[in-house]
Amino acid sequence: MYKLKLVSILVVAFCFSQRVQAQQGPVIECFNCEGLEGRPYPTNGNWYNPEQSGSGYILEVQHGLLSGFYFGYNDSGNPIWVNFSGFLQEGTDPGVIWTFNSELASFTGGNAVNQPYSPPELIMTGDSITIDFYFKNYAKVKVNDGETQNLIPLTFGVDLVNSLPETDFLFPDLEGMWTLTYNSNENEAEQFNYTSDSFWISNPIMPNNGDGSVSVEYYIEYNQPPFESYFVGFIVCSTPNDGGDNDMEVTCVLTGFPTPGNEMVIPIGDLGAFEFSAQNQEGGILTGKRVKLSRSPFFRLDLLPKFLMNSLHVSMVLTFVRDYYYALYWFNSFYAACSANAIGVK
Repeated sequence: MYKLKLVSILVVAFCFSQRVQAQQGPVIECFNCEGLEGRPYPTNGNWYNPEQSGSGYILEVQHGLLSGFYFGYNDSGNPIWVNFSGFLQEGTDPGVIWTFNSELASFTGGNAVNQPYSPPELIMTGDSITIDFYFKNYAKVKVNDGETQNLIPLTFGVDLVNSLPETDFLFPDLEGMWTLTYNSNENEAEQFNYTSDSFWISNPIMPNNGDGSVSVEYYIEYNQPPFESYFVGFIVCSTPNDGGDNDMEVTCVLTGFPTPGNEMVIPIGDLGAFEFSAQNQEGGILTGKRVKLSRSPFFRLDLLPKFLMNSLHVSMVLTFVRDYYYALYWFNSFYAACSANAIGVK
């Protein structure tokens, strides 16, 4: 009987620990970030714990100053919102790039919707909030001495897929047009030496690697208006799959930047749906920003036969199409003029 009670207690304790752990939110780690010193700012927008939908945060960072709101519920279950603001501080704990501490404030006495304006009164709640940012898109938040919650940005404009079971990270569909900027150090920004700043990144591809491993890959093309497009690099997120203890470690690498043949590390939590950040050991930081969700079908040269991807062939085809339409235009004009003369139209 004693053993039965002990087993029951252990089962209940295990289930409770699993429930508490599940409530903390996703766990995202970087296994190839050693030596990286870049500190990209957190993503602006809505943040939440996807395992506790129904409450969350709005975070906005401008030049190192964070202003945010928490939307949730009080002890009675009624909705509340509170405000916090202050400067981000460089993190000192392992893996933390930015840390934030602030008192919470609420407001009262304001006017209702469509009523004459009444200035609200600021009231300090006596509560405090601490947010540790580990990546652009991953943070841990704690209010007072409560349980730590793991947060990610709320993404709803593009698809997210849990492609690799080794991580809780959701890989975004990056397909669309992007601009890329490379900072050789924190004081100097260089635009790539291209006549156009537009790149096309593909949707995530999961090829069969032949060894049973799974990877998530994105291909990058450089677009030079009006019609030229050629492959310049790719992003690969994968596990080593070498039979060692690190088979559960997912790493992301950007190849082909900042110059052909080079590689940069993308901390997995810095790969966002609308912005990503890559770094190298020399302190360089590459930032990608999405400017268009998808490329116009008119520019989808990748859908043509492969031989057309050669710029010479593309130029020949486009020249033929142009000359064809010119010839068609003059033929129609000539035919219309002859028809008019034949029926005596002046």
